[in-house]
Amino acid sequence: MRNKKIRVGIYAGSFNPFHLGHLDILQQAERLFDKVILATGQNPEKVGTILSKKNTIPLMETRIQGVPYRFEQVQFNTLLARYVEHLEQTENYDITIIRGIRAESDLSSELTQRKYSLEVNKNLKYVFLASSPGLEHISSSAIRALQKFEEDVSDYLPPQTYKDM
Repeated sequence: MRNKKIRVGIYAGSFNPFHLGHLDILQQAERLFDKVILATGQNPEKVGTILSKKNTIPLMETRIQGVPYRFEQVQFNTLLARYVEHLEQTENYDITIIRGIRAESDLSSELTQRKYSLEVNKNLKYVFLASSPGLEHISSSAIRALQKFEEDVSDYLPPQTYKDM
C-alpha cells in the first residue's frame, strides 16, 4: 500500500471570479478523487497576464475566497501539462486533469485544448464534468460584464467570494 499513488484531480483555470459553477465542478470532483487541487494559472490570451520565466512551476499559494478549505489551492505559471509532469515527478500522485463543461461549445473548445496538451505530454489523463442543471449559464466573463454595469452578481457567487469583491 505504501507505493500506491494518490488519485489527484487538478482543476485549472483563471477563476476570475470564482463562481458557483466552479464550486459545483469541485464538489463533483471530490467524489472521484482522493484529493482535488484548484490550480490558478495565467492565461496569456487574457489581458493583463504577465508570464515570468523565473517562476515556471508553482508560485506562492494564494487562497481564492469562497473555495472551501478542504481543497488545496496553488498557482502555476507554465503549461498545465508541464505542471502536471512536475507534480507527478515530485509527489506520489496519479493526476487527472478536470475540465468543467457547460454546453456543447465548451466541449469542442476543451477537446481542442486537450489535443494540444497531449502533444506536449501524451500521458495526460482528462475527465470532463458537466455543470449541474441550473448552473450551466454561469461564466466568469458574464459576471465581469454584469459588474461593469454595476449589476448584482450575488446569485452567481459563493457568499465569501461576493463579500470579498
